[in-house]
This record gives sequence, structure tokens and C-alpha cells, in this order.
Amino acid sequence: MLKALTAQWAATFFVGGVSFLVTIFIARNLGPQAFGMYSSSLAAGAMVGILLDGGMRNLVLRERTRTSPHLLAIALDLPSYAMGHALYTSGVLIIISLLLFQDDYLRLALATVACFLSLSLNQVTSSFQRGDGALIADFRFQVGARASSAVLIVLCVALGYKAPWQILTAWAFAGFAYLALYRSYWQLPRFFGLSKIYCEALPYVVLDLAITVYIRSNLLLLNLYDVSPELIGQFAASFRIYEAVIMFVSPLGLLVFRHFRTTNFVMENLRKQLSVQLRVAIPISIVVAVLVWAFSNQIIELFYGFKYHESADILKILALMLVFVLPNTILSQAAIALDKRLVVMCAAVLAAIVNLSFNLIMIPAYGIRAAAWASVLAEVLMFALIAGFLFQHGRRNISS
Repeated sequence: MLKALTAQWAATFFVGGVSFLVTIFIARNLGPQAFGMYSSSLAAGAMVGILLDGGMRNLVLRERTRTSPHLLAIALDLPSYAMGHALYTSGVLIIISLLLFQDDYLRLALATVACFLSLSLNQVTSSFQRGDGALIADFRFQVGARASSAVLIVLCVALGYKAPWQILTAWAFAGFAYLALYRSYWQLPRFFGLSKIYCEALPYVVLDLAITVYIRSNLLLLNLYDVSPELIGQFAASFRIYEAVIMFVSPLGLLVFRHFRTTNFVMENLRKQLSVQLRVAIPISIVVAVLVWAFSNQIIELFYGFKYHESADILKILALMLVFVLPNTILSQAAIALDKRLVVMCAAVLAAIVNLSFNLIMIPAYGIRAAAWASVLAEVLMFALIAGFLFQHGRRNISS
């Protein structure tokens, strides 16, 4: 377990570190205004990525970890269904793009579909390995995938190809080229019989969409209200710090998921196990949040430079979110592993609704600061809802 955890955290630190460095490289070369446009493109692309994934990444991870009895007959065919869904959905999105967009917008739309298609298929490949418990092999896969894409992205920008669609195209090319090395994990696509798969995967789609809305919709809403691209770039720079923290705690979430999924779990112990984990996670999260808040100016200046000085004030607000990142990771992964994904889905949907409502009301008056506070509010709500259900659920099992 320790060796597997070390491998996953090593992969996460490498992937997160390289991703963060690439982001800094892009931000410093593009400047706040162009970087704001690039970040908005990624936010929109995240929505596209959810459609292309179709919940397959999480479904594959769940079923490869422990196959559900009612899916025994089709469990081995999940790679075919995942590939079929991805190709079918990407084809539909390409047709829609051709009908709706022209010139640079069409290039951006097609590049976004290609980029997130490659990312989706690579993430499903990673789920194959994680579900099988091959965490060290997954370490090698993640490191190779991120290194190859980083090299092409940096080369693209260094050669002067700085338009968002050009960067996304380079990213897509790297993703497909690397995926070809792992083609043994895949099977010929199946386009029929997806209805049963969709019934299982739909909650994951809604969950991913809701989480993406409450995490990434701020950038799109800031564009909706015609906030200047430079201010959006300032917000995006500080938000990347928060996203980096999420990436660094993800291996712990995987271990929590595998623990609850593979153990013959006695529900009466739910409150006790979660309490122990949260008593460790919450103090650590508070320390990290305080450090980020106290040194926000130095962090922004170190990574982004003086041009992004306004990001420091936003980072002070977003530091409050860091108190809940690790606890929410533990709670949500425990709930999903225990087949309570509808709880997480409902909590994420409510958090997304609150986030959107707060943004729509407050952005016109308070701009990027309102977007930051909306994110904090959504994270707190996620914690309250999931923790409330799981601890109440454990109490009912004890009393029954």
C-alpha cells in the first residue's frame, strides 16, 4: 500500500508540477488579457470533456475495482463501450461546430473537441490501471502522458503559436500519439447497446457536470458580464493555485475510494472511520489555507510576476476553500465507493445552483471578487451536505 501510495503521489506531484509550470509559462508569455481568453477556453472545454467522457472514467474505475453483480455480463466490454461513446459524441460535436462556427471560432471549437477527446481516452486508460490496482504502472502512464503534452505545448508557444486553438491542437496531438502506445487496453468500439451503460454512467455525468459548473463556471460567467479579459486573467491565475491543491490531494481520494470499495465494510463503523480521517484532514487543511492566505502576495509574484498583482487579493479569498478541499475529497470518495453517488451528485447540483445564483446576482456589482466568494460558498455547502448525510446514515445504522 505504501509503495502504491508513493507512486501515485509521485505521479500527482509530477503531473501537477509540470501542469502548473506549463500554466505559468503560458501566462507569462500571453499576459493577463490573452491568458484570460485561454483560461475561458479551457473552462468551456471542461464541459465538452464531460460529454466526451460520458461517466466512463468513473464507471471503469468502479467496475475494475470490484465488478457489480448486475454488470458481470458486460464488464469485460467496457473498453468497447467507452470508445464507442467517445467517438460517437465527438462526431456529433464536430457536426455542431461546423454548423455553428466560422473562422477562428471554428478552429477553436474543433481543437477543443480534439484536445478533450484525447484527454478523455487517456483518463479512461488510467482508470483501467487504477481499478486493477496497478498503481505503479499508472504512475508511468501519467508521467509519460503529461511529459509528452507539456513538451509540445511549450514548443508551440515558444515558436510563436499562441492562439488558444493552436495550443489545444498541440495538446491533442500529443495525447493521441501517447495513447497509441497503450492501444492494448482498448477494443473495437461498440455503438449499440449503450443504454444500459448510460443508466450506470449518467449519475457520474451529472456529478462531473455539477462539479465543473461550481468550480469552473465562474470564468464563463465573468465573460458573460463583459468583465475585462485582463481581470479574468487575474482571477484565473489565482484559481490555478486552488486547482493545483485539488490535484495534489487526488491520490488520497483514490485510496479512500479503494478502501471503502474493496473492504467488506460494516456500516456501523462509518462514522468512526470518517471521524478519524477528518480529524487528520481538517487541521492539515487549515494550516495550508493559513499559509496560502498569509503569503498570497509572495506566491503570486513568485509564480506569475508583478503583472498579476491583483490575483493576490483573490487568492486570499480562495484560501478559505482550501480548508474544505481535503475533507471534501475524503467524504465524496467514501460516498461514491459505498454506492451513494446520488448523494454526492445532489450535493454538487445544489452547490452549482448556489454558485450560479450568487454569481449572477453579485458579479455585476463586485466582479471577480464575487466569483471568488461564490466558489468558497459552494465548497462549504458541499462539505455540509455530504458530511451531514454520511454521519446521519451511520447513526441510523447504529440505532437500527
